[in-house]
Amino acid sequence: SENPMKKSPVKKSWLGTPIALTIILLLVCSEIQSADQPVSFLMGITAYNEGRYPDALDHLQKADAESLFLREYIRYWIGKTLNAMNQPSEALQWLSLPPKIRRRIDEDIFWAHLQALIQNSKWNEVEVLLNLRKKEISKDEAFRTKVGFYRGKMANLQGHRVIAHKLWKELLIQSAGSPFEDEIIQNLKKEGITKNAFKVGD
Repeated sequence: SENPMKKSPVKKSWLGTPIALTIILLLVCSEIQSADQPVSFLMGITAYNEGRYPDALDHLQKADAESLFLREYIRYWIGKTLNAMNQPSEALQWLSLPPKIRRRIDEDIFWAHLQALIQNSKWNEVEVLLNLRKKEISKDEAFRTKVGFYRGKMANLQGHRVIAHKLWKELLIQSAGSPFEDEIIQNLKKEGITKNAFKVGD
């Protein structure tokens, strides 16, 4: 017979994702905060994920104005939305870098801030931030992957196609399935280059 004391295996689900945890926190704290603020925040995230960036911005700014609760998360999403709307100068006003990167939200803010600098063509500032961060986590594989992607993106935006392609080729080969693969492939398609053209030894 089955042992009643035996624990069932824990299954992974979306409940472990950062967004899900944020939603749970919002729901738990909704009783002690403005009732509209969590709803505005969630509506903003939903609108962003659906590509309705102006609607997302309206909801998120409403959430930011109504409460201090989870303000750094809300402001991160506002900055991210402004980046998506190609308003990097405005995004930087919402994406203040933390003194130390200790939490996931700090990391997310760092990369969104970096994206805004790239969209603003602030190449030197990007390199300074990357070099400072590299000293802290130089052995982190995810960090190296992101650096390869963003340095390739900067090179591509500056017209240095050969350098961009070299960096992206290394990324596609060494970090297959990275979160940046789709964007790299889309950029290459615009230049008439397919992923299959990036072969080892080319």
